[in-house]
Amino acid sequence: MIRKFDSARRLKLAQGEQVTRLQMVPTMMIALINHPEFGKHDLSSVKHVMMGGAPTNTAWCSRSNRRFRDAYHGGIRSDGDFAGPDRRQP
Repeated sequence: MIRKFDSARRLKLAQGEQVTRLQMVPTMMIALINHPEFGKHDLSSVKHVMMGGAPTNTAWCSRSNRRFRDAYHGGIRSDGDFAGPDRRQP
């Protein structure tokens, strides 16, 4: 358990443990993708990126999409439901 958010430590853990899902409030995600060491970590294992618990704007969502290109992106709405693009095959 991580008791205090530390973006450098989170990057190291995500790479070392090959995490597949990141769930964070927007301020944590912003700190993570703005960290100067972000590009030095292999985060290719991340397949789901979710932000929730606080509002965010489309610019930050777009930036997260660019940083995690191969991941499925979505958010948790205030009612607890998941909101994201519909990727079901026709």
